[in-house]
Amino acid sequence: MLLILQITQLDYGDAALCALSALRGRAEDPGSTASRLLEALGSVPPELIRRLLDAIPDRDKAALAASLAREKEARIRELAGEAAHRAGIALSVKELSVSDGLELRAEIGDIDYAALAQALLPLARERLEAEQGAAPALLSKLLAAGGGLAGLLGRLPKARQEQLAARLLQSASGRAAALIEEEAAKRGLRLKLGRLSVSAGWSA
Repeated sequence: MLLILQITQLDYGDAALCALSALRGRAEDPGSTASRLLEALGSVPPELIRRLLDAIPDRDKAALAASLAREKEARIRELAGEAAHRAGIALSVKELSVSDGLELRAEIGDIDYAALAQALLPLARERLEAEQGAAPALLSKLLAAGGGLAGLLGRLPKARQEQLAARLLQSASGRAAALIEEEAAKRGLRLKLGRLSVSAGWSA
């Protein structure tokens, strides 16, 4: 499953402080100038770092933020899996790419489709019911399945399960985006998501 997220707003001061925290003490040569500079920046008041960032063009700040995200891809994928687990959904982020324009493309794998559907149906129900005339008949069955949801999905081919999961996640994309924003805020990173799209499969 391919998930595409567009970050439309990012507090670059938050991003810089997160970057300094992540990079301090992790230089290959602890005695190097770069390592000492990072350590020294740790004593600079956050307000001053935020003011210094104001002099850097937004395009350059976005490119720096994207570069940091690419360097920390493994950790971001790990945090995403942990957040999903807390929501009762087993999945993993197998691959993640970030453009300088702050578009994130993530390949989602190892999905517990029944748990995902169980979590998303309440969020997507209103929209799906409003689209009942155009929605596939199977979505109606999902809405009515209740406790038999796992058995219903288990009788479907995996590709069909993924298509339905993608449709449900797209229907609940507004709430999904809000949850991602909340998770980021818990870690000191304020951002806003715009476009969020989901599709079955993955294209590099």
